[in-house]
Amino acid sequence: MDYNRKKHVLHVKADDFLIVENKGLGYRLKYLLNDFEFNYKTKIVYYNGFPYFEDLQGTEKEKKRWYKNRIVAYKGSVMHFLRSVFNYRLKEEGFSIYGLKDSSLLVPANLVEDDSLLSIAHLSTAFMYLRLKQNLYVLYKSESSYAANQQVVFGQPSVIKRLTDSVLIDRNGYFASKGFILTGHWGDEKIAELLPLDYKPNQEYKPLAKAPAEIQSTPDITTLVSTIDSATTRLPAEKVYLHIDKPHYSSTDTVWLKAYVLDGDLEYSKQSGLLYTELVNDTGKVVLRQSMPVIQGLGWGQLILDEEKVAEGSYTLRAYTNWMQNLGEESFFTRQLYISKTDEQAWLVKAGSRMATKNGKENAEVGLQLLRQGGDPVRLQALQLKLTEGNKTWLREKIQTDIDGR
Repeated sequence: MDYNRKKHVLHVKADDFLIVENKGLGYRLKYLLNDFEFNYKTKIVYYNGFPYFEDLQGTEKEKKRWYKNRIVAYKGSVMHFLRSVFNYRLKEEGFSIYGLKDSSLLVPANLVEDDSLLSIAHLSTAFMYLRLKQNLYVLYKSESSYAANQQVVFGQPSVIKRLTDSVLIDRNGYFASKGFILTGHWGDEKIAELLPLDYKPNQEYKPLAKAPAEIQSTPDITTLVSTIDSATTRLPAEKVYLHIDKPHYSSTDTVWLKAYVLDGDLEYSKQSGLLYTELVNDTGKVVLRQSMPVIQGLGWGQLILDEEKVAEGSYTLRAYTNWMQNLGEESFFTRQLYISKTDEQAWLVKAGSRMATKNGKENAEVGLQLLRQGGDPVRLQALQLKLTEGNKTWLREKIQTDIDGR
């Protein structure tokens, strides 16, 4: 926790998950807070982090109530609005937008057409850039709202203040941090109405049905196959594979990850939008945890190793989606890694290069700097420089570093 007295800004970070049990929506939320900021002058709250959702255990009656509450939380939310923008369905989903020159909740006299306020550029089927030509007043007309401002009594009002020229949005309704300032109804939405990125309002609650009597007694092959197919439809499988950049690491390395999330037919999965990766030591303790967005079955991320947390030894790298937890830990991706202690005598190489044209020929200028583990330069060190291509040696030269290790 840090308070800047000059700027009157409070910053907070968390080293572990914040646990929130939301009995209204039926989730246990584990939230890894990266940054929380409150400006005492402007009264603006900003926060970002990685949410991890678990379904609470409940009766069929409770699950039905949670299903309905989740739909209520979703309708008219920022997620709902941005998904509607992404799919060009603002009016169909119940949203109306107005141009706004100030931050009041007064409805402008005339409705401005959507395309005059929004500029959308789709990068792919998964991403788009959204540009606001001015601040927006957004009214969700499928909800009734009785705000303090009595002129707003026929919908759910929110205001979007733009902070940048354009903001990157994904198909799930996720947008880059500090892209907008949200006030009105959306400004009141916090953790209490937070939903998973892969939430789908029409694919939630399904009451458990008893199997037909003939299946309970003596199922034949046809019935058995039908039952298995039905179970697969209700609980589709997901498989994860992680590609890493090398087979072993030292305790100060970064593990670069590429994730593939596949469905039961080994096609890229559209079920989950978030993947959780963990590094587990030989006692079963999770020493590092990271989450990464998954778009069209692909995701990229990294685990930054810290020698204070990651001692030398054997570790298990595992990865899973929230959906995979329904099938137990045996469905998770796992891979064994050995992490060695950093060699204090090892050198770090800092390299840079640029192409230059001289006498009509292109030449590569390469610069190297040798550093010790603590960051000090390797001074006045005799070396042999060797440039090879396959079995052919192009250059062999004895050199010495200067006082800067170059």
